[in-house]
Amino acid sequence: MSRSILSLLSIVLEGMVEGADFTGAAVALSESATVHPHVLAHAGRLTGEGWRMLLMENRRDLLRTPLRSRGGGEQAAYLVAHRLDRVEWDDADRRLLNAFAGAIDHLLDAEGVDFDWQELVASRRLLRVTEEELSQLVLNLHDGPVQKLFAALNHLSVFQEMADEVCSAEMRAPLQRSAALLEAALAEIRVFLTAFHSPNFHERDVLALLESLAWQHEQLTGLIVHFVAAKTLPPAPVSIKIALYRLLQEALSNVSRHAEVDECFVQVWAHRDSIYLEVWDHGKGFAPPPLTGPQATEASQHIGLRGMRERVHLVGGELRVESAPNKGTKIHVRVPTYE
Repeated sequence: MSRSILSLLSIVLEGMVEGADFTGAAVALSESATVHPHVLAHAGRLTGEGWRMLLMENRRDLLRTPLRSRGGGEQAAYLVAHRLDRVEWDDADRRLLNAFAGAIDHLLDAEGVDFDWQELVASRRLLRVTEEELSQLVLNLHDGPVQKLFAALNHLSVFQEMADEVCSAEMRAPLQRSAALLEAALAEIRVFLTAFHSPNFHERDVLALLESLAWQHEQLTGLIVHFVAAKTLPPAPVSIKIALYRLLQEALSNVSRHAEVDECFVQVWAHRDSIYLEVWDHGKGFAPPPLTGPQATEASQHIGLRGMRERVHLVGGELRVESAPNKGTKIHVRVPTYE
């Protein structure tokens, strides 16, 4: 869903709250109403996390009405209102909620708005599925090829010991080169497995995940990462944690590969219902390609930036890249604290 549509939804919801004396109003996806609530937009006194807790409890002080299905699928979203200590809703409340639902449906019918609830549901699932696939790939590499390479290296070491006693230096040289190549390959695979290992996103909070990633990157690369963060960050759903973790991972990797510096800076903080991440360096910089609009890059050399752009888009966030030759690079990320 585009940022402009989300902004328009928020305006409609603000009108609901002001005009109907609701504590809050929100648009949420139906498929996850009581498991992992996806709150697309909200207004009123409740935060995104507050809405998620209310929806998971399925409380009586919530009044819901479905929004029209789109893209040929089943009804996939609903409008919900909350009024503090209200457990009985009258017909006037229901008529008012239905009227606002009609306004939202009309808004999404506007010319030029190509919107499908089912596509949005799929995008919210994609990050989790991709991360699970990546975890399985790492596990398969570790339990399969890596173990066979270790076994081959051990057998080669035994053969080297035997060769040292009966073979000339000229004959031992190919064995030594083979062993060195195997050791180098295993070292590279270890770095890969460490970088792409999926931490326990379900149990660890955002701050712990990002701090451990910064420390891990220092140990693997030698790059000094100056990490500054708020003492606490608000709770976030798994898809938001995954997005922030992989965004920081790609940003740090870009510094190590391209910036030609020995240090970089990371800052993380929260404001209202968003978490902000900035990563910058004072390296050689570059001319950033456009990431949005009709000229948005699809070039293969920009695959890292493209990946960051898509991850941010999938969770309804924003990405901005500031850089110029010999002027360093700064990555700005904002993501919501709710789905």
